[in-house]
Amino acid sequence: MTSKLGIERFTILAHSAGANYALGSIPRLTSKLVGPLRFLSPFPPTHLPCMPTSYAITRSLPTGLVSVAHSISASLSSPVSFGHLSPREALTVQDPFSRAILRHVGKDNRGPLGYDACELDRMLTMEIARPMGFQYWEVDYPVRCWHGVEDEIVPVGTALWLQTRCRDFRVAVVPEGSHNLTLDLDVIRAVFEDCAKGFAIEVAERAAAVADHAVRVSLEKDAAAAAAVLDPAGGVSGEKDAVVATVITDAAVGSSGEEGAVAAAAPAAEP
Repeated sequence: MTSKLGIERFTILAHSAGANYALGSIPRLTSKLVGPLRFLSPFPPTHLPCMPTSYAITRSLPTGLVSVAHSISASLSSPVSFGHLSPREALTVQDPFSRAILRHVGKDNRGPLGYDACELDRMLTMEIARPMGFQYWEVDYPVRCWHGVEDEIVPVGTALWLQTRCRDFRVAVVPEGSHNLTLDLDVIRAVFEDCAKGFAIEVAERAAAVADHAVRVSLEKDAAAAAAVLDPAGGVSGEKDAVVATVITDAAVGSSGEEGAVAAAAPAAEP
């Protein structure tokens, strides 16, 4: 999709079970990514030892039984419920404008089953009986993670466990955050500031590379011009080569005009 849209460089922000698919896409997208992957309340495969025992028990049950159980649970809840919210997230939902947006975004999920986003993630993770094809700690790519202390879907200990096992997995613990960190304005602000920092670093590195290339091209032209003046026939002696190198070195380190003049005048003293 990014290729069709002409997007050459981008970053990935994944929430809940989306973290698994973000990691799975790394082999194909590494050359296009800017900065680390960023996760909000990642929901790793339920077979990992860091996941609650209840998930392991549920995985042993028939998929149909699990689906029915979650369907009944979801249908008993309010179709406009946003699940467990922290005080800061509750303020966001209470805002009329924010609530209107949330209702519009969630209207496609308000069917007979009434699943909310968390239940969909839970079902998705439970119904995948086959392995993801990789282990978190095998992925050689940096990850920045935000996880709430009050997350009732995936305990914060899960992210802390991954931090000790993965190569470059850093966790920022959100004191009052739940699983719905996408509703926490402070967290979202921190995430986007981190994304902006990554793009700023890349722009600066590209500018430095372009400037360095321009300097090298200029020095090569100056060297060629100096060589032509010293020996138009093309047979520059070793001594003259040293003089040309001196001119280039002085130009590269920013030497004074007098030093450049002395270096350039050296050939004139030869018999």
